[in-house]
Amino acid sequence: MRALFAALLLAACGQASSSHPRVSVHVLTGLPLFWGEAGSVGAIVQGTGEGRSPLVNALDKSWALHPLDIAREESLGSVRLLLVIQPQALAPDELVALDAWVRGGGHALFLLDPDLRWPSRLPPGDPRRAPVRAMLDPLLAHWGLALEGRPPPRCSQASAWKQKAPGIGGSRGGTARSMRRSSPNAASGAGA
Repeated sequence: MRALFAALLLAACGQASSSHPRVSVHVLTGLPLFWGEAGSVGAIVQGTGEGRSPLVNALDKSWALHPLDIAREESLGSVRLLLVIQPQALAPDELVALDAWVRGGGHALFLLDPDLRWPSRLPPGDPRRAPVRAMLDPLLAHWGLALEGRPPPRCSQASAWKQKAPGIGGSRGGTARSMRRSSPNAASGAGA
């Protein structure tokens, strides 16, 4: 969701005027931004329909957006600006073509989430679902980058087993006792 917020900020940065044509921006994404999960084929081809994302509508006011399905040399040839938002897994030749395009002077903005939680009505495993992880690790590693997420908040083992024992602490302000989980060996007397 942070990536979408960043893209909305990007939309606010530029305003198209009648004297300047909108700059073309190609969008490579695995998210249902140009069409909804249940959009019709006609709506997808026309780029309209109820599934069109408010993000795409906002960006489309300042830039001429063009969805890009594949990142091969021939499809990147006419691309000047590329917005990559949580793409589906790319084939090895697409990764090579994207690397060559960037190294050849192409301009790209990557909005990636290492643990995307996108709401969906589609069942898990459906290829139309938004990818949970951006699958650009080989390309990022080639560039000396790594996409790392914060681990979910977890209790440490020690804090998970601390409890306030009855009668401890009361009005004297004592601390809770620490309880330890016993190992299976400790119960049998084999490993103390």
